[in-house]
Amino acid sequence: MTEQRHLYIISGPNGAGKTTASYVRRYYEGIRNFFSIYAPIVEYWTLVDNSEVPRTIVAKGGQDIQTDIINIDKYNTIKEYVRKRL
Repeated sequence: MTEQRHLYIISGPNGAGKTTASYVRRYYEGIRNFFSIYAPIVEYWTLVDNSEVPRTIVAKGGQDIQTDIINIDKYNTIKEYVRKRL
């Protein structure tokens, strides 16, 4: 049986109902790390927007899998958020 590991990224800086610089920083770093570290090396990943109900899949891919961008607008918004912070 294949061991599965999941990476969850909070979908906004308001984690647990708190708005602080620490949460904003961790949110940004989580997204940045997802794109720069985890996405290129994990076997399979799914990027999900859970800011609304129901959740929606934004993109999915993996190490030997071509990235399938399902919602290009949300995907570009997330990527641009990281670019603006560099």
